[in-house]
Amino acid sequence: MEDEVSTAEAIRLFSLRRKNTKARWENVYRLWQEGKTLAEIGTWIGKSESTARQLLKRSALERQKQPGFVWPVDAEGKKICDIPHPMPKGDQAYRWAHVRALPCPPRSLDKEAKPERAYCPVCRRVYPIPKTLMEVLT
Repeated sequence: MEDEVSTAEAIRLFSLRRKNTKARWENVYRLWQEGKTLAEIGTWIGKSESTARQLLKRSALERQKQPGFVWPVDAEGKKICDIPHPMPKGDQAYRWAHVRALPCPPRSLDKEAKPERAYCPVCRRVYPIPKTLMEVLT
């Protein structure tokens, strides 16, 4: 014979599950802010690196929904790409400040050429490195 669960008990269990999920998101976000890599966060929670990335994205989206949220910007006024995020539609990657970006080797055979592209491991995109005005004019 099965025990019937009351409606109040079901609501209580559901709300606890949601609170536990939010607490996990906050822990993942806190670890990312402390400087841990996604691989380290994944081993800490017992999941893969891609799962840690998804949890981090989810926690960032939850933070963006809070009233008064302002995206962090650098000294030049560019939005900082610090958390794995979906790039807003219509936004170009070179308009963001990619703190963890790595320059890609040049495509030409000339190895002395300056890299023209960079790869950002956070938003997982290759974007052009903009030239300064002096480089364009000379």
